Amino acid sequence: MWNSVFSRDPVELGAGLNLAVVQCAADQREGAVATLNRLLTFAPDNDRARSMLGAIRSGQQSCAAK
Repeated sequence: MWNSVFSRDPVELGAGLNLAVVQCAADQREGAVATLNRLLTFAPDNDRARSMLGAIRSGQQSCAAK
């Protein structure tokens, strides 16, 4: 659902963040990174997205299925 919303309306920041969280939880690290990068293209000042992306890239936040 989040993918559909974010694909149609990339400025829907909540949908993009929710999609990245779900992707990360589903062990889809690259998908989460791509979603966050796309979100930051439309909202470069979004601190939550920037923080999540940094945490994923640094390994502080794992995107592995639990």
